Amino acid sequence: MAGKRSVLALGAVLGAMAIPAQAAVDDELTPTWVKVNICNGTQLGVRAQLAGDGSSDRMKVRFTAEWLSPGGWKPLSGHPTTRWLDAGSAEFTWSQAGWTYDLMVPDTGKAYQLRAAVEMKLGSGRTASQTTGVCTVGG
Repeated sequence: MAGKRSVLALGAVLGAMAIPAQAAVDDELTPTWVKVNICNGTQLGVRAQLAGDGSSDRMKVRFTAEWLSPGGWKPLSGHPTTRWLDAGSAEFTWSQAGWTYDLMVPDTGKAYQLRAAVEMKLGSGRTASQTTGVCTVGG
């Protein structure tokens, strides 16, 4: 599998719908989550929602594409880890960013399980790490 990648431009999406985060500071009304939103033999798309904290900091996210090897989860070959992507201002309740990896799944008839490990900088020094759900390609 190659780790070729291309950008899925989602950063700071829906800014017009975002609510200032003052309401979220007390109760953290909006959750932080990550998920696979494209999964096929040619692409793995991942997306993250980051909860802002009302600060003026910039939120950042970094994705690493992984496959389930016989020895456990391993990064895909090529360039599996993105650079730190801007996910918008922590001033807002939430913001989203995503990345799409271009894949070359070997035509061996074998199925592969994929996921992404995600690192997040949420503002005010807060960080989080999560993994997406698993999807299957090939077979």
